[in-house]
Amino acid sequence: MKYKLLLFDADDTLFDYPKAEEMALERAFQQLALPYNKPEHLSAYRLINGQVWEEYGRGDISADLLRTKRFDLLFRQFVSPVDSGEFSQVYLEHLSRAAYLLDGATGILEYLAPKYTLAIVTNGLAEVQQKRFNLSNMSRWIKHLIVSEETGSQKPCPEFFEYTLRKVGSFTKAETLMVGDSLQSDIAGGMNFGIDTCWFNPKEAITPEEIRPTYVINKLEDLKSIL
Repeated sequence: MKYKLLLFDADDTLFDYPKAEEMALERAFQQLALPYNKPEHLSAYRLINGQVWEEYGRGDISADLLRTKRFDLLFRQFVSPVDSGEFSQVYLEHLSRAAYLLDGATGILEYLAPKYTLAIVTNGLAEVQQKRFNLSNMSRWIKHLIVSEETGSQKPCPEFFEYTLRKVGSFTKAETLMVGDSLQSDIAGGMNFGIDTCWFNPKEAITPEEIRPTYVINKLEDLKSIL
């Protein structure tokens, strides 16, 4: 086998993040007895959250600021007198319990685990990702969870991938495959580090000219044809 180590992104590759996000936001509003207009609040939050995560990815803000800034902006938009720190804490607690897996995730991990070393590499918040990982029971197949918040760098930085290879064992770049849905974090990050990549593309988007993954799959079970 060419590959020995498979690196999986977490959210939108193995975990159903939109479902988890939707549940956590609604339950946070309910717990704090706040009026919740699901279409408006959820749509606004997703837009704001994406922008704030981009800032974090560029290194413009810290993880601590990310936790509260997105809710500062949300409640400023809806003119709600809410403590963003308290809301963030409640939201993250609910999010950490939302270990929903995408269709096919369990089956493909069970198929791959006897043949490869599997690891999750994620830019998500450590307090959330560790709890979700434990609740999902993926530790049956995946022995390593690498969270950017704990490493001092994040995808797509080469330092993140260097840390990962040191952490999981003695694997070479040629033996490593990165599987993920994000063209920038997962695919461009892996390419720049010098490892093969597999773009998980369930929406069948067009691959941009400047980013060329080694493989493209539309379903997780398609990995069987590669591996």
